[in-house]
Amino acid sequence: MRVKEILASNKGAIIEKWFESEIELYPEESKKYFIRMNNKFGNPVGANTYKYITRIFNALAEEKYQDTEKPLSDLMHIRAVQEIRPSVSAGLFLRLKNIVSEYLSAGSKKINDLKDWESASDELTLKAFDSYLSCRERLYEIKANEIKNRTFRMIDRLSRKYDKIALEEGGEEVN
Repeated sequence: MRVKEILASNKGAIIEKWFESEIELYPEESKKYFIRMNNKFGNPVGANTYKYITRIFNALAEEKYQDTEKPLSDLMHIRAVQEIRPSVSAGLFLRLKNIVSEYLSAGSKKINDLKDWESASDELTLKAFDSYLSCRERLYEIKANEIKNRTFRMIDRLSRKYDKIALEEGGEEVN
């Protein structure tokens, strides 16, 4: 038996358990809200988390690992903005491996491609970490640029204010 077959036959249950494990990362009050994943406008975190892990799971189950890049990046954007620790955010594939292992051990049949699937899962964990850090880096750049812009605007306003005061007092404009 192949991992792909086990994933396909247990798809709904695995995705539900994976989603629940991802929602467990949030505070208790948020969990109650996020678990209602069906409203993308009223509950964008829950709905998008469910959507992205479903897309990632489908790509893994079909062994189309390159198709995980976009939903993985989108999911890591959510996590980075919410300031979930990198190790926790990137650990989503470790949690998936634990869930899948329950289904693999339930069957007593030999799994032929288990090492390949585990290697792909481990590689995606590292990609998730890279993606998360890239998002956080971008957020810090945006924050730093905003501070620079605010400082420049403040200095510019103060300069114009003192130029105006100097002119009113009969002095010359300072440049």
